[in-house]
Amino acid sequence: MKSMYYSLFLVLFVMADCKKDNLPANQSQVFSLPGTWKWVMSRGGIAGITETPASTGRHMQYTFRADSIVAITTDTSVTNTKYSLSTLVSVGSKIDLITIGSWMPQTFNHYGDTLVLADYSISDGFANIFVKE
Repeated sequence: MKSMYYSLFLVLFVMADCKKDNLPANQSQVFSLPGTWKWVMSRGGIAGITETPASTGRHMQYTFRADSIVAITTDTSVTNTKYSLSTLVSVGSKIDLITIGSWMPQTFNHYGDTLVLADYSISDGFANIFVKE
């Protein structure tokens, strides 16, 4: 239950910080995962740590391709691996999941040009926030 409240808080925080595009009222914004996403913040852990490129000196970006390959670029390396998307339905709720390489599945949510990848089923996990370039 604690992780649900934490996730809700994080989502509200991210939504408040997202830039808003001026779209006509009758036009919705379509989400597209393929493209390059730059890491801007991670938050979580038992201590509620916040990390950013400025606080860590590290930079990272994910480039998702339509053929289910993601290039993970850091300051020192580029790694290409497969990713897969799935949906979990539990008690009437839909949870979108992404699995990158051999990592544990993460939930993913999007808000315009912002992507949130969060550890799934780990109460003191991290949420990683990216913006589309």
